[in-house]
Amino acid sequence: MYATDLQIYEGLQYLENSISSEVGYLYDMKRKGHLDDICIETKLSDDLKCLTNNIRTFGTTMSHSSPCNLQLKSSVKCQVHLSIPPLLTIDSINPKLKTTLKILKNFQQLEIYGCQVLPDGRHLVLEAVSKSVILFSKNGEIAEHVSIFEDEPNDICYIKANLIAVTILQKPKILLIDLITKKITKAFQVTDSCFGIESNGETLVVSLHGSSHKLLTLDLDGYILSEVTVPGKYTIRTALYKSNILVTNWKDNIIYCYTNNGVLSWEHKLKDIGEPFGITVDKNGFIYVACKRNDKIVVLSKDGKTSRTILSNDNGIVYPRAINIDKTSSTLLVTNSFNGDAFVYEI
Repeated sequence: MYATDLQIYEGLQYLENSISSEVGYLYDMKRKGHLDDICIETKLSDDLKCLTNNIRTFGTTMSHSSPCNLQLKSSVKCQVHLSIPPLLTIDSINPKLKTTLKILKNFQQLEIYGCQVLPDGRHLVLEAVSKSVILFSKNGEIAEHVSIFEDEPNDICYIKANLIAVTILQKPKILLIDLITKKITKAFQVTDSCFGIESNGETLVVSLHGSSHKLLTLDLDGYILSEVTVPGKYTIRTALYKSNILVTNWKDNIIYCYTNNGVLSWEHKLKDIGEPFGITVDKNGFIYVACKRNDKIVVLSKDGKTSRTILSNDNGIVYPRAINIDKTSSTLLVTNSFNGDAFVYEI
């Protein structure tokens, strides 16, 4: 646990006030000579050697003082030096391209709906036409097809260890898949069509659309923990950061931020966001949005008040839907929906 700069400042102010009277007392004692060193000397009388009746004194006692060497410094001369880290803003974000991925067309077209950066540096891509999850190595080469589904998948997320989750749109259900065995370990049936999914390692948050539009939070056994109703027919992708749930509304060009209890914290709508689809959050709380209509990747501040385009068509971004960040390595994966190109960045 670390103190904030304000807490440190208030603590130092309290300490300075509490010791100021003591320092004043020490200054006063020094000025009056009460802190001078006192030395006592004794000289024995020669008469003591004889032990005669003529002894009139046993000697003399003398004292003398010398200035003390106590050095007092004021708070101005002795400041506590605080190391203040630089303030991070969205203006400091500058993605650096690490590698590219190429998804081969097994059919006449591709539709990349989801992607994921794994903690070990590998990458997953969810392709809707072939109904498959494709695993890429760290250097961007296709390693294998993890799963091929009977029905159309819609989104993917990493949970923990070797476990991932995939939403099946029309069934509707959520599948938990082991990356090593490539087997479905669990399947949860849900009430409405399920779209975006995200996990914090302990729970799943999925976007459902049917008679109502809501965010459903489940544990890893499929039990419903909470429901949050969200406005808009087109809020179909979600991301998590601490106690917040972030949602994109691609039709109305709005980013929403809700608490776990369903309270709207803020919403963001600006011209530089065109059909926001995929959404992800880095370790600092900055929000990255894939805007498919205007071929942009836009980053938002934590409070949703400011935004900035960091990648565009000039960087090869074309109709992006899926986007993901690994918070530990600060690796950003951006995928184009139809041409099979995907880009891995360091942020």
